[in-house]
Amino acid sequence: MKKFKNETGAALVLTMLIITIFLIFVTVQVTQAVNSTKQVTTMEKKIDAELVAKMGVDYFQQLIVNNQTELTSIIDNNTDNKRLLEQEINGFIHQLRYDALNNKPFEIDRNNRTFEIIDIHVVVNRDNSSVTVTFESIGKAFEANNTAKGEVKIKIESGAGE
Repeated sequence: MKKFKNETGAALVLTMLIITIFLIFVTVQVTQAVNSTKQVTTMEKKIDAELVAKMGVDYFQQLIVNNQTELTSIIDNNTDNKRLLEQEINGFIHQLRYDALNNKPFEIDRNNRTFEIIDIHVVVNRDNSSVTVTFESIGKAFEANNTAKGEVKIKIESGAGE
């Protein structure tokens, strides 16, 4: 192997090459850490929004259950008209929502977490002797949104509506 007589500057080139490789490695590691942090933050916001939406479902279901006496009264006073019964219960449920939530999203805390109840539907099923109330809850946490569906079944006692 032939040796060069003038090796001045070889150490500098080798040092620059090692520094360049090291900097590339560090840059890749920092980029991965930043991307992982962003991804975790985004997932935390989505999960938080999902939990808030489920909280809205639980809240509205309990609100309906707590007012079951009034609903039973509406059912008992119905004149056997399924459509009229659905309209009366629908009106009562919407009024409950309006009274409880002031027709705006329910603010859970000061950290931009809210839920809103939408798409309320009432279906009377005389064959199964029940009234089904379905609805959706939109949970919002920071910039993330998520939706959860809810349902409440109210049993109609035999003789109701007669």
